[in-house]
Amino acid sequence: MRTFSRSKTWCGVEVFVVAILTWGVPAFGQAPTRAEKAAAAASTAVVLGPIAASSLNSSSIKATPFQDLLVTRIKPPGGKDLFVNVSMETGIFAFADLTDQARLAVTEAQLDTRLQVRVMIDCPDCAHPYTDRPAEPGMVNFDNLFRIVDRVTSSSGSDFFGDRVNQLGVRTFAFVARDVDVGIHTIRVQARFVAATTSLSFNGSTQDEVLARIGARTVTVEELKLDAQ
Repeated sequence: MRTFSRSKTWCGVEVFVVAILTWGVPAFGQAPTRAEKAAAAASTAVVLGPIAASSLNSSSIKATPFQDLLVTRIKPPGGKDLFVNVSMETGIFAFADLTDQARLAVTEAQLDTRLQVRVMIDCPDCAHPYTDRPAEPGMVNFDNLFRIVDRVTSSSGSDFFGDRVNQLGVRTFAFVARDVDVGIHTIRVQARFVAATTSLSFNGSTQDEVLARIGARTVTVEELKLDAQ
């Protein structure tokens, strides 16, 4: 489900911030046992950003490092595949303020944001050890927002326009690790935030900012044999 809303205020967030990261503590599963299933859950919110581009004509591209959100361990019998199902509440918040000066003015704000998730697997004591092995298909966009806001005016006084977008929902995706060995596997669910903001103006100014939030989240890991397709 997606919710879009507009308002005229921004709850006091500073617009000249380059990058501020507030990470939640990853949740760890129970000690590994010889089993075909494992799971972990967390409810601590993770906020990534805000990232901003301000003033007349400027752009900013920022990518936060991948950070562990959930960690669990499983000791599968081996010879099969790991099915890793990840679910989480996500939100992207974007705003743009466009100010046109007197007479002809043109301003534009471009916001491109992605919340990316991946699953990494470690098994240092396996017969064929591996570390940071990505589960298929690799990196997945759990949220993606691209928005362009334009303002063209011709007046005797200045003009101000504010655009606010909140995109909220619950995302889920199943990752796969094929033909795993026997041994203790550490499953790490990671996320990062990539944001590109651009401010363009003729006889005006723009200020735009984006941030992402991750809420409650779960991961379940199950060993099974996937049918070949």
